[in-house]
Amino acid sequence: MTMPASQPVWADAAHTRVDLVVDHPQFGPIPFTAAADDVEAHGRDLHARAVAGEFGPIGAYEPPAPAVPAAISRRQCAAEMFARGLITGPEAVAMTATATPPALVEAMLAALPESEQTFARIDFGAANYVRGNPLLNALMTGTGASQAEIDGFFIAGASR
Repeated sequence: MTMPASQPVWADAAHTRVDLVVDHPQFGPIPFTAAADDVEAHGRDLHARAVAGEFGPIGAYEPPAPAVPAAISRRQCAAEMFARGLITGPEAVAMTATATPPALVEAMLAALPESEQTFARIDFGAANYVRGNPLLNALMTGTGASQAEIDGFFIAGASR
């Protein structure tokens, strides 16, 4: 028995697998990935039919969004801040070498009440900055950054 399918989209950049919505006779519409080398005959059949155009044009492959790292190093953070023009070169070097806050961060830290400021300075001096750290989030949102922009900062920073 052949199963109807719809919404074909390439599941990989090499175009070896196709994601489909299969109208299963017992379970109704279900997502399914078909491949020419599938161990099951119905998988191979669905792949061949999809590639032949039976279910319409196959949509373009879209790679998944990069994962947000749980943490980046102080060096990565300094490099990303410098690359974005948020701090100077000497500030980036001092931040990396001695955990000296750049002027932008120092102004934010200095504005905190003393008890919070001490903990904030301890966090700033850490070797790694954790994405979920409430202080880090408060500092970054204090500059107007959204959560998505903070994620982008961590993704870009991790590549440095």
